[in-house]
Amino acid sequence: MNNRENAPPNDGGAPGPPAPAGQAPSLRQLLFEPNISVNGLIDDGTVVFFLGRLEAVRQSGDDLIMELNTNGGDADAARRIALEIRLFRQHSGRNAYCVGKTKVYSAGVTIFAAFPKPFPLPHHGRGSPGA
Repeated sequence: MNNRENAPPNDGGAPGPPAPAGQAPSLRQLLFEPNISVNGLIDDGTVVFFLGRLEAVRQSGDDLIMELNTNGGDADAARRIALEIRLFRQHSGRNAYCVGKTKVYSAGVTIFAAFPKPFPLPHHGRGSPGA
């Protein structure tokens, strides 16, 4: 079974309010408060999980903020998730954002490609200040 969690890390702060419609989410929301978090293999179970979470996002009226961490998986499952993301963007009138965490390989790239062109986030990797 895949490890799929939707709880932000306990960093001592309260979750921030959702960004107003048409406004980009805060860095905190992007990094620590996704409304869909997919971690692990992409398969039919991931599609079922994703569709359930996406319905909750539709009902909430919020933008889609997704975190993705995967070695890949089933190409057909990834294409279905990507299709649902594109449909959400086209028909909801809301924005969709995705942050790749640690690794986004294979089928994960298919999902990642369903989102608009990314905007730069601060990088704290090896060799950068604050790492």
